[in-house]
Amino acid sequence: MSGLDEGGHPTNEWKVRLPHTSRRVGGAGLNCSALPGFRCRSFSASLHQDYHRFVSVATIALAAVIIAVAVAVVVVVVVVVVVVVVVVVVIVVVVVLVRVVRVLVVEAVTTERAAALL
Repeated sequence: MSGLDEGGHPTNEWKVRLPHTSRRVGGAGLNCSALPGFRCRSFSASLHQDYHRFVSVATIALAAVIIAVAVAVVVVVVVVVVVVVVVVVVIVVVVVLVRVVRVLVVEAVTTERAAALL
């Protein structure tokens, strides 16, 4: 139960904190420059992990931008459709009112002429 495997390397269960760093030593993500002979994560592996972290964050950001643009397009389309429907309804109401007023005026004039003829 020394925390080392048969090859003398630390196991995943063995964890310590180095005095000069807050990073943990053991299993995954090693920073063990102060402990010679321990398996350490290389700079290229660290860079590769950072690259994948950046790519995942960038992918999430790109997805958020795409979703925001799609929502904005849908909102604009809905607003345009509502405005068009309101304009059409207003035009129809105005046309109907003009015809009704015209019929009432014609009837009033005709009634007045008929009354004058009597």
